[in-house]
Amino acid sequence: MTGVATHLVKVTVGRPRPDLLHRCQPVAGATNHPPNEFFGLATWTVCTQTNRLIMRDGWRSFWSGHASTDSFAGLSFLSYYMAGKLHMFDEQGYTVKVWATLSPFLVAILVTISRTVDNRHHWQDVTVGAIVGMNFGYFAYRQYYPSLADKLSHEAYQARLSAFERNMPQGEPDREVPRDEESAPLIDNYSERGMNSPPPDEA
Repeated sequence: MTGVATHLVKVTVGRPRPDLLHRCQPVAGATNHPPNEFFGLATWTVCTQTNRLIMRDGWRSFWSGHASTDSFAGLSFLSYYMAGKLHMFDEQGYTVKVWATLSPFLVAILVTISRTVDNRHHWQDVTVGAIVGMNFGYFAYRQYYPSLADKLSHEAYQARLSAFERNMPQGEPDREVPRDEESAPLIDNYSERGMNSPPPDEA
């Protein structure tokens, strides 16, 4: 879900990346043409880049897919999962549980910061992407687990059964097989091989 939403917004918004001019490689001495002299370069005709994929990706800055899909969506789900299993909000105040729960978030933050340092995204792109990823991660988590403040936060919800499965008759409970039954042969050698029993000896 996060990936689909991210791709749709990228294509719709079309915000230029910070490295767009490097992707474009404009011709030497390129000047602005009226009426766009005040706003700067406005067309792709000054670009010498021939790779369409590189240029097309240069207008897909908002929001950051690395922040939303690759880091915060998955790693935030892991943080929520660990918080539920460790009962982070049980009012016991164990620092170890806090650090263990927040460690995936720290990794996601480092990945997000690297996208701005590498000049691939603006800070607004990664900020919005991180918020979107955390929300989708929490939405996915709540599909299977109760609230983090719940006393049973470590237990997943019961499996959803269809009406057909709910109406199926329940089988008999398994019983413990005695050892003498385990060692006793269930079928003779002839039946095991798919052969008929031997005829009785004729006098």
